[in-house]
Amino acid sequence: MIDLRKHTYFRPLKNDDFLRLFISILTTKIGYWFTFIALFSIFVFEDDLGAVGIGVLALVQLVPTVVAGPVLSTAVDRFNRGKIILGTELASGVVVLLLIEIRELTLAYAVLFCLGLCSSVAAPAQKALVPQLIEDDDLSAANALVSGARSSAQLVGPAVAGSAVAIVDPAVLFAVDASSYFISAVLFVPLLGYDVPGRTGEPDPSITGDFVDGIKHVAVSPALLLGTAIAVLISLATASINAMLPFYIREVLTLSATAYGWLASATAIGAILASTIIGSGRLETSATLGSIVSMVVLGTALFGIATVHSLLFVGIALVVAAFATTSGFTYVTTHMQTATDDEKMGRVFGLFRSASSGSRIASIGLSSVLMAQLGSALVFGIIGVIVAFSGCIGYAILRTRYPNTIAVNNV
Repeated sequence: MIDLRKHTYFRPLKNDDFLRLFISILTTKIGYWFTFIALFSIFVFEDDLGAVGIGVLALVQLVPTVVAGPVLSTAVDRFNRGKIILGTELASGVVVLLLIEIRELTLAYAVLFCLGLCSSVAAPAQKALVPQLIEDDDLSAANALVSGARSSAQLVGPAVAGSAVAIVDPAVLFAVDASSYFISAVLFVPLLGYDVPGRTGEPDPSITGDFVDGIKHVAVSPALLLGTAIAVLISLATASINAMLPFYIREVLTLSATAYGWLASATAIGAILASTIIGSGRLETSATLGSIVSMVVLGTALFGIATVHSLLFVGIALVVAAFATTSGFTYVTTHMQTATDDEKMGRVFGLFRSASSGSRIASIGLSSVLMAQLGSALVFGIIGVIVAFSGCIGYAILRTRYPNTIAVNNV
């Protein structure tokens, strides 16, 4: 029997603790889609929820990450990261169970808000835990596997949940999602021994002090500022795709929801391809250069969508855009991990996620306004030019001021 874990891409899975983290992310991300599809089935297709309500349903999870995430994530640098993730998974599972008996829109908003609140702590803890589990040489492969788990969940979760909701009561889907969180919590029990590196004795009681220290740490580090800026621009582009693609398909391509389903699957395929190729070492480059080149490719793909109105071409462009997005986030995550002290990892990634999520919210709002005035195709073109041009400027700066960062395995 072939042991896949001997290959570069799968090598991090030889670490049993990282394997538990990988399975946990894959399981809960698939489970999340069961709840999300079930909620849309109840409130959008059965109760005919209006456009504003749908927008709130889609965005309510991002609010805690932007508002509370940077402060809450300081806990990741103060307490045992395995215990934090275990606690948030248990809380998420209990919250989802409430939807089985109560089918109120207000409760749905509250549940999604709570899931976002838990995620605003758990996600930085997961990212901070990876460098504790994996050697630096395998960080890119490990981050690619994590991205691959999320992308695979995006490919499998909606399809399975969409089929299931037509056969069984939504309560079954909520139960499946809750079970995924409880399974994840069990998986994290062996990881409770990983304490925060460099933290001794009782934690400083001042959460505000840790929060301010995190801001200062990012503000004085060109590498962390660069990584955050790249993430903000990539998030800006990807959120515009999510917000405008349905309208683009309807207004520009004049196609139906079936085409939207195919194109949504295309994005998942592109993301899986990126995580596989990066993790296998076939796209070997420095984390900094890789994230900047990804911006250029992503912007070019968006500009292509704006100029060539063909279903086949748009499908290919979305595969390329998803490939670039996943590559960019994988590289920028590795870039941030290698540029951050272990004991500050949680607060840095809390700020990182807050900036990215804030960019998504701003992009969705701005795209909606501009789309009404200019049309979705033109807005795609404008955003594509901005992202690609920013990537070109970043590359020029690297070539002239930081040539060493272009070398393979350098930050």
